[in-house]
Amino acid sequence: MARHAHTPGVREPCPGCESPVGRGEVFCGACGAYLDWTATPAEPPDATQVLPPVPRQRTPRHRRQDEQEPRAPRPARDHRPTTLLPPGDEPRAEQTLRLFAVKDTRDTGTPPLACPSPGCGRDNPQERHFCRHCGELLRPPPEPEHLPWWRRIVEDARTRIRERPAVWHRNRSWYVLAGAGGVGLVVVLAGGGPWLAGPAVTAAGRVQDRFAAKTAVVPDTVSASSERDGFAARCAADGVNNRAWAPKNSGADARGQWWEADFGQPFRLTSLVILNGVSQQPKDYLAAGRPHRLKAVAITADDRAFVKDITLADQPGPQTFGWGVDDVRAVRLQIEDVRVDDAAGAKAPVGLAEVQFFTRKG
Repeated sequence: MARHAHTPGVREPCPGCESPVGRGEVFCGACGAYLDWTATPAEPPDATQVLPPVPRQRTPRHRRQDEQEPRAPRPARDHRPTTLLPPGDEPRAEQTLRLFAVKDTRDTGTPPLACPSPGCGRDNPQERHFCRHCGELLRPPPEPEHLPWWRRIVEDARTRIRERPAVWHRNRSWYVLAGAGGVGLVVVLAGGGPWLAGPAVTAAGRVQDRFAAKTAVVPDTVSASSERDGFAARCAADGVNNRAWAPKNSGADARGQWWEADFGQPFRLTSLVILNGVSQQPKDYLAAGRPHRLKAVAITADDRAFVKDITLADQPGPQTFGWGVDDVRAVRLQIEDVRVDDAAGAKAPVGLAEVQFFTRKG
């Protein structure tokens, strides 16, 4: 393949970007395209053409001294440099350029740009972008700035938003569904406000009762339908679990008996804790009767009654039951069903060890 010597004075257009490049340059300075294969190779001969045979000439190896042909005298060699000036232009002889020794003497005023490639390192003009010898990028881009972790998170989120799927831009049906749901909710609240206000307030209050801090409320007075000797009504609200209230009737006859706590200051009842049985010791607990089901009645300051059915587990220890009633002034617990062992029979006392009431703290 033909290769031309680098001649800065001769400019040719680059076949890739049409930028002017010097003749003989290997790479384009603007786009970095390889230019050394621009020369057109010679066409191969036609294989179907038959060439005539060349006759072989027989030449004697040795000739006698008198038979050798005389040679013409060799002309003297002119060592003067061949000029590119037209003949007869002697006054401009000082501007003579020698062939094959042409140098780029243009003074651009700026130092040359060295190739950053370790294997090249040759100088290039400042206006070039790629090395004329190896095609390396002369001005590599700077390394990206190291961002802190929070900047990387923000940039990653921005990139995800910019590169989100195109279907998000075309399919907006979920906008319509969300808008229709919001309008329907507004219409329901506006039309059924009086009927929905009560349940909504109740649900909000119960959620607050569930997560708010609680404090115990001690009743001012307690009373009962009947008391068994040693099992007074005050024993179910004295703060200890080794004493209990038990009605006078024993066994199954204790059904219908009640225990009541009165409060001088109305409060919001959020929950109550019940310790079942006459004792928390397993042996004494199983030897006596235990309430199985209770009917709790909360009486408010305006004499309204709220009823709650409670089923107790047959085991010693505290059992918590959530409730949410405002302005409670009294709570009554009525025995609906009992558990007794066959050995104890009708003589076994049925008692409650402790009853505690709780409200929101603060």
